Amino acid sequence: FILITPRKKACVSVKARIREIIHNGGAKSAKKIVQQINVIFAGWVNYFRVGNSSDAFSEVRDYTEMKIRTLL
Repeated sequence: FILITPRKKACVSVKARIREIIHNGGAKSAKKIVQQINVIFAGWVNYFRVGNSSDAFSEVRDYTEMKIRTLL
């Protein structure tokens, strides 16, 4: 059995993209920003679906929730 997990670099990269969307959101509604983040998050999760990625998913999800809370 091979243990496949996303590298730290992949987590940092997706967090940077999420941070940029929130930072550049400006006058966009929270709903629009969340929709953009969902597209990125869905693609990232689908790419890393194979393997043992639950810890990485939790890390990125927690980061995203924290950033969205600061937005509201």
